Amino acid sequence: MLTADNLSDPRLARYGSRPMVLIADEAAVSSHEGGVAALAADPRWARLVLISPEAPPAGKYPHLVHIERAGAAALEALLPEWQTLDAAR
Repeated sequence: MLTADNLSDPRLARYGSRPMVLIADEAAVSSHEGGVAALAADPRWARLVLISPEAPPAGKYPHLVHIERAGAAALEALLPEWQTLDAAR
């Protein structure tokens, strides 16, 4: 698992050969140059998970998942387990 301060963090380039899942707040993605469309076109992201105030209807990006902010706690609960799995690799 890698955390980054911004979507242009150079540390992300080291993981380019592995499929990555981006979990981000919709507001942060919206402020990123090009927004959702740019991130959806970026080959680094096998899946994009956007946390938003409410889940919008399915869009044109099949690898984009919207999660309502109220349900994001489930993701937070998985993070410690995911970190343990990464450390074991």
